[in-house]
Amino acid sequence: MMKNEIDIIEESFYNHNLLENEYMKQQKEEYLDYRNNDFPINPYRNYLTILKYFQEINKYHSSHAAYFANKIKEQYKDRRNCEAVISEMIVYHNYIPLIRERLLKSLSLIADECDVIVERCDSSKYYLKVFCIMPNFQEDEDGFIN
Repeated sequence: MMKNEIDIIEESFYNHNLLENEYMKQQKEEYLDYRNNDFPINPYRNYLTILKYFQEINKYHSSHAAYFANKIKEQYKDRRNCEAVISEMIVYHNYIPLIRERLLKSLSLIADECDVIVERCDSSKYYLKVFCIMPNFQEDEDGFIN
């Protein structure tokens, strides 16, 4: 039997403990459900992409990947907080290619100051605070969301 892309990435994933996290299991379940029912999948926020973000961040700076993983492990019961962590990862991840191309010097994480610190090649820095708007939609008695 041929392995699918998820199986291959999960097997080589650097942090198997994170894969057992309730939030990550929920992401996988939703991804498979959407894929199996031919629903459009958000290319930036789906299980497979999240795994790839983690892998690439880990390759660039393993302690930063551990930082994001720990936040998800700590906040797994609050999906909205986990989604905010994923938003931070998306922003962080998008700067990695610029570092490889030597257009930026480095990335830092200092939780008390901001979400991501980007250091330019001239050693100047800019501080990013990532906001993730997660409305708390409420269903009516018929199961519809207004």
